[in-house]
Amino acid sequence: MDWRNEIVPKEYDKEEQMKEHIKEELKCFYLYLSLYQELEKEKIRIKNKPNSSGSVIKAPDNPQAKDGIQHYRALSLGEIEAMQKPYAQKLDGISRWLDVLTYPQYKIALSYIMKYRCDNAEKVKEETGYEKDTIYKYTNNIITRILSKINKIL
Repeated sequence: MDWRNEIVPKEYDKEEQMKEHIKEELKCFYLYLSLYQELEKEKIRIKNKPNSSGSVIKAPDNPQAKDGIQHYRALSLGEIEAMQKPYAQKLDGISRWLDVLTYPQYKIALSYIMKYRCDNAEKVKEETGYEKDTIYKYTNNIITRILSKINKIL
C-alpha cells in the first residue's frame, strides 16, 4: 500500500480516533512497563556478567516458558538502552497524561483503564468504592480531559 495515494474518508472522525488512541495507550501501560523492566533486568545481567560473545542460553525466568530455555543474543548496554528508549518515551507520555487528571479520575484511570484494561468494573468498584456507572462515566471524562489538556498526543 502506498499511503501517499490514500485519501482520508469523509466519515473519518479524527477526535474519536484520538480518543481511541489515548484509551489504547493507557491500556498498554503495563505492557510497556513490563517490556522496559525486562530490558532493565537484561542490562543488570550484562553488567554483572563477564564479557562473552555469541549466543547465551539460560534457564527461563518464567516457569511457564514453552520451550524451557530462553535464547539471548549478546547485546551491548547501548543496544539495550536504545531498545528501552521507545518504551520510556511511551511511559513518560502516559505519566504526563495522568498528571492532568483529578484524583478520582486518576484512581479510575489507574485501576479500570490501565490495570484491568476496561474490564471487570465490579473489581474496580470494590477497589475504589465508585459505582459502576461512575466508573464508566469517569472513563469517558478521563479520555476527553487528556485530549483537551495535552497538546502532543501522537
